[in-house]
Amino acid sequence: FRYNDKCTWHSHINGLFSESSKYTDKLDLSGLIAQMNARESIQIIINLIKKNKMAGRVIIITGISGSGKTALGLALGKELGGTTPFSLVNGSEFSFLNSKKITRLIQSCRKAIGIRIVDTIEFYEGEVTNILVDSKNLNDCQSVLIGLKTSEGSLRVKLKESLFQKFNENNVKIGDIIYIEPDKYTLKVVGRSSTFYQEDELRQYDYVTIPSGKVFKKKKIVQDITLNDLDVVNIQQIDQYPSKISEISDYLRQEVDKLVSKYIKSKKAQILNGVLFIDEAHTLNFDSFCFLTRLLDSRYSPLILLSTNRTTIVNLENFSDSKIPINFLNRCLIIRTKKYVQNEIANIIVLKGKTSGLVMTGNAIKNLRNIAILTSLRFSILLSLASGLISNILKEKIINSSIVKFVNFIFFFSRESRIIREKEKNYLIINRIL
Repeated sequence: FRYNDKCTWHSHINGLFSESSKYTDKLDLSGLIAQMNARESIQIIINLIKKNKMAGRVIIITGISGSGKTALGLALGKELGGTTPFSLVNGSEFSFLNSKKITRLIQSCRKAIGIRIVDTIEFYEGEVTNILVDSKNLNDCQSVLIGLKTSEGSLRVKLKESLFQKFNENNVKIGDIIYIEPDKYTLKVVGRSSTFYQEDELRQYDYVTIPSGKVFKKKKIVQDITLNDLDVVNIQQIDQYPSKISEISDYLRQEVDKLVSKYIKSKKAQILNGVLFIDEAHTLNFDSFCFLTRLLDSRYSPLILLSTNRTTIVNLENFSDSKIPINFLNRCLIIRTKKYVQNEIANIIVLKGKTSGLVMTGNAIKNLRNIAILTSLRFSILLSLASGLISNILKEKIINSSIVKFVNFIFFFSRESRIIREKEKNYLIINRIL
């Protein structure tokens, strides 16, 4: 029994589809079992997100508890990859909003909005062939003219002011390969040319080959960051030791938004509308839904993906904390998940056991499947992990049905709490067994 410490409830999710998804008699390696209609709907949404056509929209995944709603949301994040921002939060974190939780909700939203900054860098790179000083007196010298050589050409570059100071600080000599970026006043020694390897007796330098291409080059740099990253960077410039997220004020966020708008107008950046996934959305209160409604109408808005096992809706006048207002629901697209059948539950148990490093017999899987039907799928998975620990104690390599029955007898489901209170003799039996 080898239990993976990094194994979580949904660590087996690899994406929406795999090559084995179209075969009903094979285990789906994508991590998702069944729910083909919901998966196809999510795939359509992913295609629209990649075309940047789902900003300011709301999708709700609804279904009974344990039907794979959270797994579908995480599979969407896996399919988007690292280029599109994906922020995952739980609705219970914002069930009772105050000033701190409002800030956390704003932070989660800004994590789901990305910016792709495209910048062109101009730089010089090559081997120093000669150094010419304008003045005879080195103390009065304000500039220097150097010759740079690459494999395809040579060029003379004049260094003034700060670049000249850095030239002296680095003690550049003939034969050094240097990198110069004039816009940022950067000058650094990359190493010494490999042609001087035989001449240097001590050989205390890092020898590198002569750069290829021309001396003067242009390079396009693409950087993906989120609005929250910009907020954190700016608060670090103001305060050297920021300790609280609440220190990021609305004024600072507005200034960051102005800066982003300036970059977009100059065509140096573009918005990457990501996904804000709120699990257990029925725990949100009225103020949270009001904030999300304002977010949908704002300039920068992600796709809001909600998951809930509650299908009850009410009007705003009769709003309760566990329901979604009808005005918000009218703006949503709804994806419904179906209840798992017996074979699908067994496949989920096998897939989860494979991720956790468990080896089970067929009868053990059947027992866990029957327990999941009577209780819940998550409770059955927890019993499989406990069965793995028991089999390790008994030095059994395979989990059999007797171990599963014993673990099921020891642990109780939440619905059985009344029975436990009524029949307290069970505790005495358990103590005798242990």
